[in-house]
Amino acid sequence: MKGDRRGGRLKLDLHTHCKEAVAFQRPDDRIATIIASQIRARGLDGIAVTEHNEAEYGFSLKELMVRHHPDLLIIPGQERRWGLDHVVELFLPDGVVFRFIAHPGNLWGARDLSPEDGIHGIEIANGQQFVHEARVREFARVNDLLLLSNSDAHVVGDIGCNYSMVDLAEFSARARRGLPGAVGVVTL
Repeated sequence: MKGDRRGGRLKLDLHTHCKEAVAFQRPDDRIATIIASQIRARGLDGIAVTEHNEAEYGFSLKELMVRHHPDLLIIPGQERRWGLDHVVELFLPDGVVFRFIAHPGNLWGARDLSPEDGIHGIEIANGQQFVHEARVREFARVNDLLLLSNSDAHVVGDIGCNYSMVDLAEFSARARRGLPGAVGVVTL
């Protein structure tokens, strides 16, 4: 995990769709440089790459960034349907998965998701979708979820338009605690 100048906190956009942002081109050195330039332009420490129902793109981009842009953190992940909701899964070191509810809108759906379901956070701001802040704040408070601000970028220029100040050690700790059987921990 990348070190930090802010006492354990990193400036990260944890919900991006880089594959769509670069017109579905496979990650290569040129694509990595385009994305790295946008991350730096926004003053971020890194991003999570969270394609729809696919983690491979994020892992491939991370490999390129480690080689060519090692100062930037790339967290592989994916966005997937979970009942009526969309959940982003971030694949952290040691097989730990941090999950958060993406673009929760009004919370009208079957919002029974909580830490017991392996959910650890919820978006309070999303660059692409309406979020009813008061409802989301209350839902997060009742369910002990971290509030996150992300871009949900589908074009390069939107990467980093919203971001969160994140302590990845806290993310890992939240993902590890919970039900017996280590809910939130997977082997990749």
